[in-house]
Amino acid sequence: MEDGRIQDGQITASSILHSGFSAYHARLGNTQTWCTLNNGVDQWIQVNLIHVMWVSGVMIQGAGTNQWVTKFKVLYGLDALELMYIQLPSNQTHMVFDGNTDPNTVITRLFPSRVRATVIRIQPSDWHNRICMRLDLLGCEAPQDCYEILNSYGRNTSGIYWIYPISGTLTPTHMQVWCDMDTDGGGWTVFQRRVDGSENFYRYWAAYKAGFGDLAVEH
Repeated sequence: MEDGRIQDGQITASSILHSGFSAYHARLGNTQTWCTLNNGVDQWIQVNLIHVMWVSGVMIQGAGTNQWVTKFKVLYGLDALELMYIQLPSNQTHMVFDGNTDPNTVITRLFPSRVRATVIRIQPSDWHNRICMRLDLLGCEAPQDCYEILNSYGRNTSGIYWIYPISGTLTPTHMQVWCDMDTDGGGWTVFQRRVDGSENFYRYWAAYKAGFGDLAVEH
């Protein structure tokens, strides 16, 4: 957010004090900030990442005056209408993060495990004087396959990419694959690639299960 890659329109909130405290002012280190019209646990600020990302935590900062958030919860999801709370691993209750103790110090709060999301919402649960906040997110790209790399991230050159497929238990995994961005519109995750006859493909199943070859040539 601080570097401007997230556009103003991607940052929204439940309310604002007035236009000088709009949600898009809530960028870390900004001289302006987001403040709510009223205090309450129903207030929130939300970032739409547009693309699916792995998010591992948040950084927050007070208003630069005598106003800041002291406790907050975090919600995440792939759809703003279907958000889930970050939970404590021990008992699956909503995790309450410690917030700021002064108006200017930047604090970092990491999640118990990273989450895959397009939407992150911060919901203050306690505050000093008024709900006011500046923030940023900690994360990285999380394409599931080559199709998503092409269509969501705009990468249109065939080559080796990292993908992050999700297992049935939502456990994050990652691997490198060859993405074919040229054949039939591109976006193909290649499992077997034959180019110049340099690799022996007459192998037992165990070799295929483990993987073999060179991603850049034949595999």
